[in-house]
Amino acid sequence: MVHISGTKAYHTKKKKGALYFENEGGDEEQVSGTSLAETLREHACVKLLILSASETAIAGSEGGVTEQAAAYGLPSIVAMRFAVTDEGAKVFTTELYTQLAKGLSLTRALAYAREALHRDIVLRRETAPQILHIAEWFTPVVYQNQWVGPLIDKAQPYQLPEYFHPRSSFLKTKQSRLIGEGFIGRKRYLIQLRQAFRAGRHVCLHGLGGLGKTTLAEAFAHNYDNHSHSIIIFRNGHQINEAHILTDLAKRFANAKPELAESVQQTIDNPKIPPQDKLQLLIDNYLQGRKTILIFDNVEDVQTEEGEIGSESLLTFLKHLCKNTPVNCHLLFTTRYKIENLAEEVEHLALDKMSYAEQYRLLNYSKVLRNIPLIHREEVYRRLDGHPRGYEYLEALLKKEKTFQWALVNQAEADVFESLLLAKAYECLTKQEKAIFRIASIFITRTPLTALAAVSGQDEISLIPVLEALQDWSLCFFEKENRFEVHRLTREWMKHNIIPPTEIKVRALQAGEYFTRQSTLNDQILARDYFEIAEAWGQFAQTSFTIQNHYQLIGLYPQALELNQTVLEKNTEEKFISTALFNQGVILKLFGQYDQALALYKQALTIDKKIGDRKGESATLNNLATIAHAKGDYDTALRFLEQSLTITQEIGDRKGESATLNNLGTTAHTKGDYNTALNYLEQSLVIKRQIGDRQGEGVILNNISQINDAKGDYDNALRYLEQSLSIRQQIGDRKGEGATLNNISQIYNAKGEYDTSLSYLEKSLKILQLIGDRKGEGTTLNNLATTAYAKGEYDKALQYLNQSLKIQKQIGDLQGEGTTLNNISQIYNAKGEYDKAIQNLEQSLEITHQIGDMPGIATTLNNMGGLYFDQANYEDAIPLLVQAYQINQQIGLPNADVTARYLQAIIEHIGEARFQEIISGTD
Repeated sequence: MVHISGTKAYHTKKKKGALYFENEGGDEEQVSGTSLAETLREHACVKLLILSASETAIAGSEGGVTEQAAAYGLPSIVAMRFAVTDEGAKVFTTELYTQLAKGLSLTRALAYAREALHRDIVLRRETAPQILHIAEWFTPVVYQNQWVGPLIDKAQPYQLPEYFHPRSSFLKTKQSRLIGEGFIGRKRYLIQLRQAFRAGRHVCLHGLGGLGKTTLAEAFAHNYDNHSHSIIIFRNGHQINEAHILTDLAKRFANAKPELAESVQQTIDNPKIPPQDKLQLLIDNYLQGRKTILIFDNVEDVQTEEGEIGSESLLTFLKHLCKNTPVNCHLLFTTRYKIENLAEEVEHLALDKMSYAEQYRLLNYSKVLRNIPLIHREEVYRRLDGHPRGYEYLEALLKKEKTFQWALVNQAEADVFESLLLAKAYECLTKQEKAIFRIASIFITRTPLTALAAVSGQDEISLIPVLEALQDWSLCFFEKENRFEVHRLTREWMKHNIIPPTEIKVRALQAGEYFTRQSTLNDQILARDYFEIAEAWGQFAQTSFTIQNHYQLIGLYPQALELNQTVLEKNTEEKFISTALFNQGVILKLFGQYDQALALYKQALTIDKKIGDRKGESATLNNLATIAHAKGDYDTALRFLEQSLTITQEIGDRKGESATLNNLGTTAHTKGDYNTALNYLEQSLVIKRQIGDRQGEGVILNNISQINDAKGDYDNALRYLEQSLSIRQQIGDRKGEGATLNNISQIYNAKGEYDTSLSYLEKSLKILQLIGDRKGEGTTLNNLATTAYAKGEYDKALQYLNQSLKIQKQIGDLQGEGTTLNNISQIYNAKGEYDKAIQNLEQSLEITHQIGDMPGIATTLNNMGGLYFDQANYEDAIPLLVQAYQINQQIGLPNADVTARYLQAIIEHIGEARFQEIISGTD
């Protein structure tokens, strides 16, 4: 089995699939399914290829990845039709391999894996119903060119091949610290080392103790140029000196040319000849013409506190060696600290921590570390933060204890602290370097230099040499892009030994304030993290609300809910608790979860009244009105809105007043009182323009257009929509732009200009998909179906509606789901498939009852009655239409007239007496 996990693999514009690999030079290389299959078919043992990358199963004019690979006769391929989440991939892969290991066939194992995905999503929805969980069970598909039976025969005992787990590809020494079975990762550094050697440059690897400098140097040297170089290692202070180096090289020369050994040894033993002349003799007679790599390991043993080579004679000796090495002879140094007085002769590479992917592979390569439960690995990664020595210590402890415990991680951390010699390095710093290092240790990730400048109060130019000095002492990583990071273990040592808790909170607060002033979402997320460290719960809540507003705007509702929930769990002020409850209510209402939203709004209202937050009280009353409106209780909605309007006018909240007037207009519109609705909306529009609320102005103009649309005044409706569109485009309101384009399309649809309608819908859909507005996308697909239906293209309409329904189910939009099921029923009705029409209407009715959507219930009952009416099945039609009529009358909807016309037509067909008889029979 070959399993490839990767990124998106389908180019929509090219209609062609590709996988992304990395070549030996470290650059991106696109690999087609064709070239992959050509390689794999050379290995008859490969029975299954798993492409765990998004969209690998999509077909294209030039072939998706799977299409390309399948054409070469691979027995079986499992691929993904859509995007794959990390959690979904874990569940699917675990179950698939579990069932394959039990001896099941691929198709049966895949069925179990899909069921596991389904069970997982059901469980997630039950345990966290407030969070939206996307179904993925239908994403994996299987392609088979031939029947593939069980890949594992349970009747035969199975033993891992001797070389199943990776092993060392180079000769280990006592100093080589290999964790697990082989050398892992560090590809970026291997590439840089290779480039330097090929350019004739010598290299020094320097970095924090335990980062794997020695192992990296030896692994690289062993594999360089196809294992063609001899390796000579001088290790620690007792070997890195002139006498030892000369003696070692002389012995090697003697073994190579014994006939000249005596004369060379005489020169080496002559105290009158300078060491560099002796060295040159060995360069000319031994190193010349030989492919050799000389490694000087742990050079810090011969460095001073300033980072320089302490012995002048050794410095001269090493400089001579650097400048006179022959072609194909290379020098590689490792040290904790930059070698200041060899900076011109040697290229210095500061060694960074291991990446997340390297840590992941490292744990799987060690038969000891791979026993750490998956559930704990994420925290282990965070704690040890890519530090190889930490994993080395943890591996040694686990060999003794056998069972994973967090106490072992604590011990590994403590052992690393001791080996890092941080106290020694810290004491070597200048006063300024110590001060900046204290501040740098507060930052929790790779951070731009501007942030350090803002918190320290110093300019960036003056900070650069300080950070370079800290990097030379292996106390931080400093990139060419002016980004820095202090390793987590170093940060922890600083917090435990140097920086008092009060200072940590002060600096974290300053860092949070810096990031709140930045423009990107990631900056706001970082600000929130720093406010949490500072325990500044007010700023934590405010930043959380800023992020959640953005998430709501682009349709990431589960993340928005989670942010508000986190605020509720903190010890913050009641006004922030009220806001968090309010925000959660907004999201739940959006997806038709009216009762849950109502409960949250009531809690928020209680707090608003308690703390005297009149503005918050008004906003909450407004949203309580939207719940009542959605459930068809318009009198209650009006009562809430009138209370809200009174408060906004009393406190002078002009923006809140305009919002309430807009909602009053919406309620009047729903009840068919168009003149009242228009009056409220025009008042709201005046306020929006007075206070300069351009976004709000765009909303109101859009809403006024809908009044004109309902009255059949399409030209005026279009005029208002064009004004709304212009504003929304000017201010960059992409979500609003998509909604307005959608509404414009419906005007042209009503006028019978279907192609124009279609062009606006396509523009709307493109925007909504781009910004990730899944709810808006579902609505637009519904409208595309309406246009297709009007053109008589029923199959296309059904396709759009099924896409819409899928989205609404994924995001938990119950109200939208009910509407779409209703619309699907109309397609089946038009096609004469009445049973399917009724089935969809019954599903819609169940949902509208579930969420208390009275207008939706009335519409669905009306449509069911109308369907039976068309079949002259008046006995079934009458009870449904009567119920619809009563609900419409009760809540004051103009749709009662449509239902009344159905009932009147039935009376004309069967007579008043029979009509009353049927009604009496259903009482």
